[in-house]
Amino acid sequence: MPEQDTGEGRSTTGYEILKGQYHLRETIGTGGFGKVKLAYHSLTGEKCAIKIMDKKSLGVCECQDF
Repeated sequence: MPEQDTGEGRSTTGYEILKGQYHLRETIGTGGFGKVKLAYHSLTGEKCAIKIMDKKSLGVCECQDF
């Protein structure tokens, strides 16, 4: 998927888990925990909305278990 500028200082390729599965487009909503983006499924072309949540706002720690 080619890198696309979202106009928000972050490219769509910054969401690696979605790479190759969805084509992200513009932000259609925002909230306290993240944003919602318009997207199209790569294989079917079906339009959908994807919620992208900010882990820092949720208090999620990316700590390693030892």
